[in-house]
Amino acid sequence: MSELRFDNQTVVITGAGGGVGKAYALFFSKRGANVVVNDLGVSHRGEGASSRAADVVVDEIKAAGGKAVANYDSVEFGDRIIDTAIKAFGRVDILINNAGILRDVSFKNMKDIDWDLINMVHVYGSYKCTRAAWPYFRKQKFGRVINTASSAGLFGNFGQTNYSAAKLAMVGFTETLAKEGAKYNILSNVIAPIAASRMTETVMPPDVLEHLKPDWIVPLVAVLVHSSNTSESGGIFEAGAGHVAKLRWERAKGALLKTDDTLTPQAILAKWNDVTDFSKPSYPTGAANFLELLEKAQDVPSAPAGESFDFTGKVALVTGAGAGLGRAYALLFARLGASVVVNDLINPDPVVQEIKKLGGKAVASKASVEDGDAVVKPAIDAFGRIDILVNNAGILRDKAFTNMDDDMWNTIMSVHLRGTYKVTKAAWPYFLKQKYGRIVNTSSTSGIYGNFGQANYAAAKLGILGFSRALALEGAKYNIYVNTIAPNAGTALTRTILPEDLVQAFKPEYVAPMVALLCSDKLPEPTKGLYECGSGWFSKTRWQRSGGHGFPVDVQLTPEAVLSQWKKIITFDERSDHPEDSQAGLKSIMANMSNVSVVSNAAIVVTGFTTKDARSGEDLFYNESTMFIRGSGGFGGSPKPTARRAKAATAAYKPPQRKPDAVMEEKTSEDQAALYRLNGDYNPLHIDPDFSKVGGFKDPILHGLCSFGVSGKHVYKTFGAFKSIKVRFSGVVIPGQTLRTEMWKDNGTVLFQTTVVETGKPAIAGAGVELLSTGSKL
Repeated sequence: MSELRFDNQTVVITGAGGGVGKAYALFFSKRGANVVVNDLGVSHRGEGASSRAADVVVDEIKAAGGKAVANYDSVEFGDRIIDTAIKAFGRVDILINNAGILRDVSFKNMKDIDWDLINMVHVYGSYKCTRAAWPYFRKQKFGRVINTASSAGLFGNFGQTNYSAAKLAMVGFTETLAKEGAKYNILSNVIAPIAASRMTETVMPPDVLEHLKPDWIVPLVAVLVHSSNTSESGGIFEAGAGHVAKLRWERAKGALLKTDDTLTPQAILAKWNDVTDFSKPSYPTGAANFLELLEKAQDVPSAPAGESFDFTGKVALVTGAGAGLGRAYALLFARLGASVVVNDLINPDPVVQEIKKLGGKAVASKASVEDGDAVVKPAIDAFGRIDILVNNAGILRDKAFTNMDDDMWNTIMSVHLRGTYKVTKAAWPYFLKQKYGRIVNTSSTSGIYGNFGQANYAAAKLGILGFSRALALEGAKYNIYVNTIAPNAGTALTRTILPEDLVQAFKPEYVAPMVALLCSDKLPEPTKGLYECGSGWFSKTRWQRSGGHGFPVDVQLTPEAVLSQWKKIITFDERSDHPEDSQAGLKSIMANMSNVSVVSNAAIVVTGFTTKDARSGEDLFYNESTMFIRGSGGFGGSPKPTARRAKAATAAYKPPQRKPDAVMEEKTSEDQAALYRLNGDYNPLHIDPDFSKVGGFKDPILHGLCSFGVSGKHVYKTFGAFKSIKVRFSGVVIPGQTLRTEMWKDNGTVLFQTTVVETGKPAIAGAGVELLSTGSKL
């Protein structure tokens, strides 16, 4: 494969004074590009300024024979950065929006400056640089844009509500750019890199950072921005430590209910399994066909009556409640017994009077959502508390990106994203104090999938989802639940083109029941969800991630290597998963750190898992996992275990110096790992030769738990049932090798060890079981 070159092209890289940005700059200069090295020279918190960071990189490029110029402007002055490229090289072909800072703090302690600085650098800065480059891209009918998200944005992260919001905003922004740019050969993609930088060095240990070198990110970006890429646009990619994968949205088939008076919160709850049923999913790039769904809903029988929801004693605040969706939410909450605070910047009084005529309780909150304290104050003054917050207020400033100006961008951000933050921030102390809160935030399909002419709106709306996901993590401990909806309802436009009966079925009143359900105490999945709804249809939306490809960590990764595995990287097959957070895969197992002790410069971490019956809540069994972590000691922990543990968990189980009482051998099959994989352990280390090499194994190894299971079976067949089993993994097994289990019985205990016959090396040692019966089977 020929080398991917960038001769005579100009690449602008923001935040290129260090970390991933510097790696980009050095790479593209070596591959023939002219490089603009932008760096303001601030700290990872966005403080201070220095030209040195950019100058050092430029000098390094020039010393190697490359072409580069420095730019020291803040990304909020994106026009100056792009102007530097035009003046120095006469063109701009590739823009990599990489600049970033961190202002991590719990939401309770977050200040406006923490929110505003993150938004300015990550969101507004990316917009400004892209907007400045866009006319040149359009004129030359070529442009490539890389925006930078993060796992915090994709999944949410504790202490990073600001950063999570900004980073997921980049996804909505990118998806819209991809749609607008397609006609002009302007391709835009977004990456979520995991790499060492000035930011990550504050939160990750040195030994971890060593395996997260920026060099692992660059080859993916090179493939995406190369002229040979003519179709991959609007993509979302994860990359780091040699692994590259793609993400996309997956939508459940959803529940369909008749749009009449029987469409209630309890009717949706009765269909909740359908709302969250991903057995027949779709993979959309835009909003659902609501007209088609609506026609199908007309044929659905009315929902049976169920137990009515009761919000008596609860106080619900709805922003933007003077009309439309907000009004429908306010009226429904009032009918269900809640005291309602009707917020609207223009005139909330008509809705307040409407509620009072129904016999409900309501007060007005006439304030902009940009002044969150003023919005929340009437709730406290009138009712002394706030239990429910529905952030619904919104406006539109739609315009093709080439014609969008700063006022359009900032106005949308101020109302939608910052307004959601400000009102929530004002309500948060009350939620914490009463250990109760329900929040529904409003996204949009324009944000989830991007939409032509709505780059500002899409960024803001998906930023709200990132905010919600991080907030849900912080709130869960305090019984504060946060969910996000992407609603569809009728507009003045739909009334001009649809029959009146269909117009009525698009009414906001048919979205409101979903909001009430999300704010109740009856939701099976109480927090962090994303739901699309409208026209009698309600569906959950989530991520799907490709299995991707893992490259060997002992070989320098190149764009050509990435390109050679491209089909595997972007293919969604049986290896795909659905990550919800960093603990994906442990949804039904309650895990807790039960023990950490110090041994010299290492730490021993014991993690306990209790598996419960999902229906009854009854404990089924308990597992422990003990890990010896080198180089993680010295933190002042106890040199001895501190938690109370079962005697069997700490038993030495040393085999006696005599002939085994029983021996059993079993040859594993060459497809043993593939068969064991059916249990749900999809770790590619055990099936993918390339990935196993990343782990330092020439061939894929058998799952340790599979060897464990075979050994346990040998004990069971020989001595009968047991109530506990403990092993220590001491070596690897290659599928096809033979396992030999040697066993010694000692009253109610059986000690055993397992070796690989072909090599004579131990696979399991220090093992033993407690028998249920002490009677011998010998």
